[in-house]
Amino acid sequence: MTDTLKTPEEWEQLRKDRHQANLDAFNALQEDQQVAIRHAFKALSAAQDTLSECQDLWLSDIKELDRAYWQMRHSFMAVVDPENASL
Repeated sequence: MTDTLKTPEEWEQLRKDRHQANLDAFNALQEDQQVAIRHAFKALSAAQDTLSECQDLWLSDIKELDRAYWQMRHSFMAVVDPENASL
């Protein structure tokens, strides 16, 4: 493939390759890390929907965002901030 993609087929193949690489990377994570990412995605999606529709954020959305944050922190702290991973 050249440096510049010219055809829709090339763009589609690039999209498929990128999707597969993301899926492979996600599947390589530990189970608790996958759960943390899924929960964070769900909480962010719900909060975004509420903000878009109501221009407000419900306490239940804030609670889920907080829970997702702590789940991500416990699952990925050693990657993000190794010096404080035991906190």
